[in-house]
Amino acid sequence: MIIRLFVSFWFLSQAARAIKTNVTIDDSSDPRTGRQILYSPPSAWNSGTLCQKGPGECTAIPSTDNLHEGTWHESTFNPIDSSSNNFPNTPLTVTVQFNGTAVYVLCALALTRSSPFGNSDMSFFIDNQLVGNFSRPAPNLPGYEYNIPVYSNKTLPPGLHELLIVNGRVNGTKSLIIIDQIVYSYVL
Repeated sequence: MIIRLFVSFWFLSQAARAIKTNVTIDDSSDPRTGRQILYSPPSAWNSGTLCQKGPGECTAIPSTDNLHEGTWHESTFNPIDSSSNNFPNTPLTVTVQFNGTAVYVLCALALTRSSPFGNSDMSFFIDNQLVGNFSRPAPNLPGYEYNIPVYSNKTLPPGLHELLIVNGRVNGTKSLIIIDQIVYSYVL
């Protein structure tokens, strides 16, 4: 009887120690570690905070009411010309480091085929290994979809990881990316 009681308490204590916690990185920095999301090339990206002051340079103007903390980063890969940014046919990247066991990338997706051109073509790498793709043509409807999980991975070994998101492919199709948030899980 005492052994069963001891074993029961031991299992309960182990379960209590293994609590998963989620951290939401808005589109800029990790609130837990302060690590910044790196957007490359930097001048090819627009911050939603600046876009709210006027459309000017921004491709996409989604509703701030539907975005985490009302902010986003966006950029368009364009294989043909520099009308979207000064880097034609150059895939655009997002890099973030996190210490965890799972990661989720949530984006807003434009539904339009012009102003903005809403096709999506993203590749995802964790620790330099290709782990997923998200590709979707815009359905040619007005507006945006929000909180769309474009990538998720719940099976990472515990530890420090680097997530690389690549928007577009050399000689591929035009592609818009609107980063809203990246969520990762770690065990307490």
